[in-house]
Amino acid sequence: MRRLIVIGNSNEQPENMPALGRDDLVIRFNYPNSKTHDFYGGRTDFLYMANVLTLIKKHIASRILELDLFNTLPVIVLAYHPYIIEHYLPRERRSFLKVFKYYVIDNGIAAVINYFGRFKGFNFRILAANDYLNAIASLQRIAGHTRPIIPSTGFIALHYFLNSREYRDYQIYIQGFSWQGWEGHDWDSERHFIQQKIEAGVIQPIH
Repeated sequence: MRRLIVIGNSNEQPENMPALGRDDLVIRFNYPNSKTHDFYGGRTDFLYMANVLTLIKKHIASRILELDLFNTLPVIVLAYHPYIIEHYLPRERRSFLKVFKYYVIDNGIAAVINYFGRFKGFNFRILAANDYLNAIASLQRIAGHTRPIIPSTGFIALHYFLNSREYRDYQIYIQGFSWQGWEGHDWDSERHFIQQKIEAGVIQPIH
């Protein structure tokens, strides 16, 4: 079975990493921990990014996409659709929406490429709003309430691949998830959700 490996950004150094096959996929997110860059030969097929302005500026300043890690030009998935930015993110995280509104082209994808020109050559996508909302709904069921939840970028990526028909024939592996970071995420619910999937055999942890 083909494998799909989602690499978290903790300092964990697993001892039993599987050898990659030609059809396997490696997913990373935001600014990958430097200690994970050599994992799986530095391969990256998808990079999920939280497209809030402060983080994107940080990525540009650090020249993230010029790292050897991304020489293969992975698909870059922006986690926040313009609709999600406007209706679901805290006000202080909405500044990136101005970029989309200024360049009304291709639902925002060309806007990003034009605005951040050094990213040319990469295949950009914006996560569909429904995929983001489905991730929220899963966490709300775990948390037992319907109050707003902002999923982490890693959870958004993992949830997408768990529920995509295109990748239903892949065995999903995770490694290096620490469930720590920005205080606005519901880390307990994310950890509980993933643990349920591990116990059900849907996700395999790499240690």
